[in-house]
Amino acid sequence: MASFIESQAVLEARLKAAGFSDDVKDKFIAAGITCLSQLAFMSSYSPGANDESPLIDAFKDILARDPSIGEKANMRRVFNEAYASVTAEMRQNVERVEETTIRKLSQPERHDRYIKQVARLTGVSIKGATEPGDTLVDAFCSMYEDNRLRFIEWEKYVSKDQEMQAEGKKITSFAVDQGTGKLKIENKSPDEKADTSSDILMLQALTRRSLAMDQANLVSYTKMQSWVDKLVKCRTDEPPPGYSSPSMRQIMLADQKLFIELADRTRSGIQSTVAGRPLDDIIEVVMYLNEVTCMLQPLPKAKEASVVRDSGGEPYARVKGGGGKGKGKKGGKASRMPSDLVGCRSHTNSGSPICYGFNLKTCNEEVKSGRCSKGFHICAVPRCGKHHPAVDCPSFGSVKKS
Repeated sequence: MASFIESQAVLEARLKAAGFSDDVKDKFIAAGITCLSQLAFMSSYSPGANDESPLIDAFKDILARDPSIGEKANMRRVFNEAYASVTAEMRQNVERVEETTIRKLSQPERHDRYIKQVARLTGVSIKGATEPGDTLVDAFCSMYEDNRLRFIEWEKYVSKDQEMQAEGKKITSFAVDQGTGKLKIENKSPDEKADTSSDILMLQALTRRSLAMDQANLVSYTKMQSWVDKLVKCRTDEPPPGYSSPSMRQIMLADQKLFIELADRTRSGIQSTVAGRPLDDIIEVVMYLNEVTCMLQPLPKAKEASVVRDSGGEPYARVKGGGGKGKGKKGGKASRMPSDLVGCRSHTNSGSPICYGFNLKTCNEEVKSGRCSKGFHICAVPRCGKHHPAVDCPSFGSVKKS
C-alpha cells in the first residue's frame, strides 16, 4: 500500500482520465511503469525543456509503434501531471514542518485499498458500524508516511456511516489565510465523535481502528484484532469475589500504554520492508508485557454506600449550604454536589441517581446496564441526558455561567 505517487491504482485512473485505452494502460504496466513517480522519470525530458523527443521515444518504445497525434497529446498531459505531483510531494518532504496537514487519499487509491482488504479478509464484515471513516484511514496513512506511530483517541474512531450523516451539517467559521494573511470564511463539517460508552460500542470502534491500520499497511488486521479480543475478554470475564471487572478507563489506559510501548520499540520506523511490517513482529510480544497487562487487572470493589435520593431531577444548586438536610425523604441527607457540577442534575426524572464520577471522568466503578453503584452513566446537564460526561457536553458551559 503506497502513497499517492507510488500507487498503481492512481496511475491507472490518471491514464484513463487522460484518454488512454485499456490496451495502452496495460502496455504501461507491462513496461514497468506502475506509478506516477516512475512515469515522471521515464525519460530524461523535464517540463520546460526545448526538446521533448526523449519523452516521445520512450512512449514509442512502450507502444511498440508510432503514437498518433492524439496519443502524444494525452502523453504530454499525463506526464506533466505526474511530474507536478512528484515534485510537489518531494518539496513537501524537504520543507516538512512540525504541524503538517493530513493528506486525504485520492478516490482511486481509497477504493483500491478497500477492495483489496475486502478480498483479503474473507468472512469479515466491513460495512456499517465496522467500516472505518475516511478521516480515520487518512490519519493512519499519514502516520505511515511520517514513519512514526502515534496514539489516536478513541473518540476519533468514527464509522463511514457517521461521517456521511455529518456531511450535510456545516459550521461556518472565520480563519486567517496563511498565505495572504486575510480573513476568510470556512464551511467545515463538525468533528464527529465515536461513542465507546458500552462494551459493544467499544468493540465496534476498536474494530474500525484495526481495519484502518490494515488499510494503511501498518499492521495486519488479525494481529491487531487479537489485542482487541483480549480487551473485550478482560471486560466480560467474571472477576474474583470481592473484585470488579476492569473499568472502561482501565481498558483505555492499557490500550494507550500498548501504543506507547509499540512506538518505543519502532523508533527506526514503521514502514514495511523486505522482512515485513515491524509492528507485525512485535505486537504479540508487547501486548503481554507487564507494563500493559497490569492495567487490566480487576480491582477490589469499593465499599457500598447507602444511596439516598434527594428531589427527583432538582438541581444541586438548590441544596443549601452543607448543613446536611435536603429536600428528600424525611430524615434523609442530600449528598453534596461537587463544585464542578453545580447547576447540574442529581437524579433523572424518574428519581434514579446520576453518577458524579462519570460526569467528571473519575468513575472507576463497574458498569452494568448503563450504570454503576453510584448511579446512571448519563450526562447530568439539564435537558441533555446523553451518554457522555457533563464536562464534555456542549451545553455545560452555559450551565456553569448561569
